[in-house]
Amino acid sequence: MPRSVYGWLCCVVVLVGCSGGTDKSKANRPQTAIAKGVVTYAGKPLDDALIIFVPESNEGTAASAVTDSSGGFSMMAFPPEDGAVPGKYKVTVSKMIEPPVAIIDESAHDAPPPKASKPRSLIPLKYSQPHTSNLTAEVPQKGAETLQIDLKN
Repeated sequence: MPRSVYGWLCCVVVLVGCSGGTDKSKANRPQTAIAKGVVTYAGKPLDDALIIFVPESNEGTAASAVTDSSGGFSMMAFPPEDGAVPGKYKVTVSKMIEPPVAIIDESAHDAPPPKASKPRSLIPLKYSQPHTSNLTAEVPQKGAETLQIDLKN
């Protein structure tokens, strides 16, 4: 068989084997629906906040998102694909600021190491736990594009 025919035959086998079909990792996943909305804190959009939807029954699939500059979010149960499994959720929101990294002066051998600073929350910590946030959301089968999560001081 000429090399060019053999090469084309190999390409066809590879393409047929790699195309179409069902992604087995997705085959057993629950269906998802669009879950978009906005988070505000003290009446203003909350950017760069982590939102987590925890199933109310504590069984099932959680979803998460990070808010954009206008507080908008799109939940993802199976990143990078948008969508959350329809159902009722407890909601957590957190926004932390990392402390600046201490620069160590290597010439000061006898100096004690600088104290490590802990991350600091920019919103009340109660919102970061599902049992204290008192926040809930429901994702209907048809999806939701106007979920509103309002945080107060």
